[in-house]
Amino acid sequence: MPNATFNKNFLVPNTTLYSLKREGGSNRWITNVPQLHDGKSVITSAPTLEQVAENLGKITANQDKKSHIVRSPQLTITQDGYLAVENSGEVMVLTFTALNQLMKPLAPTSGRQTLAWLEALNQNGGKEFLKLVNSLLRTTAWKNRVIRSARTLIKGTPTRIAYGITSKKDYHVFDGEDMCEALVGLGDLQVQSLTLTRTDFDIRITQPMDSELSKQEMLHVPVHGFNGRTNFVTEGSTFVYLLIQKLICTNGMRSSVVDGMVSCTHKTPSDVVIDRIGALKGKQDVDLMDAYINATKVNVPWDHAETLVEHSMMQNKAPRNTINAVLKNLDAPSNFPRPTVARIADAVTLTAHENYTSTSQFLLEDMGRNFIEEFKTQDVVESRVAELVQTK
Repeated sequence: MPNATFNKNFLVPNTTLYSLKREGGSNRWITNVPQLHDGKSVITSAPTLEQVAENLGKITANQDKKSHIVRSPQLTITQDGYLAVENSGEVMVLTFTALNQLMKPLAPTSGRQTLAWLEALNQNGGKEFLKLVNSLLRTTAWKNRVIRSARTLIKGTPTRIAYGITSKKDYHVFDGEDMCEALVGLGDLQVQSLTLTRTDFDIRITQPMDSELSKQEMLHVPVHGFNGRTNFVTEGSTFVYLLIQKLICTNGMRSSVVDGMVSCTHKTPSDVVIDRIGALKGKQDVDLMDAYINATKVNVPWDHAETLVEHSMMQNKAPRNTINAVLKNLDAPSNFPRPTVARIADAVTLTAHENYTSTSQFLLEDMGRNFIEEFKTQDVVESRVAELVQTK
């Protein structure tokens, strides 16, 4: 049993339960479903949305998900650091998301502030934390919350995890199976990637690549598609965006077209969400596709490419480590024989899919899209480079 030290090492991470990603430019997909199979496997054709939904259903059944409607006085943090629910016999470990949701009604803070506060209280084996939180749970008028839990193995021991603590009022769970059902209505599309965690489901589907395209053409021509994402614990809306994606390197960018987007809060009934997503059928962001193809023809002087990237990303307030990651990808071997605006955009969007949070991914994809929309012509590139050279 763990001790009562609520720090980064104690809280259960938001583990990936199911992942799928296409190997760039190939007809191979790497899939990993730890709860159903040991290790990664390779498949040679994209799974259908129905097959994805079937796997999601098996994972859900294996997790033995439960929901407890509780009032705060029914909850206690035990001496061993578990969350106990009175009269239920349930004792659970917490994810950081669930812990933060537990704390917000007691002492509203941001996630980072919550963690800093807990670590400050984490003295003498967590006794101060236990004393304070249990006192708040007994005295706070906090009722009709839903603890969402699932079963998993921690070091070989069956353990129940509280992965979310949400409001009961007007809350609809739109899960991965619901998302797949909605996306089926958008036509004959191919699953390119997906990620399922305890709290989120993210999936990208695209048109199949035209079999008549040469490999050289595949290097430069993205395909149209959709990006769907939903959160099971009210930490984000359910949405679907139009996107364009390069199958040769499996990265792409979301569209900013307002009528090509669906965004629904968790108060929206599932059938309404499905209908709204279905209304996207046949839609494409042709302007974004044209802008990307045009960007493959706009050259950037190699000795100024990094300066241009750095300046543009700093204007977007990107952190230094993210800028460095983009510059590293820009220097890597590329499908483009010389620097182009498209190559720079690819370096940005490729970085978006290298172990970044969903929020960071969206921001980076938006930066990549903004880059090709800003530097539309050779004259614009040369003018901006001249400005940057003068200000050095």
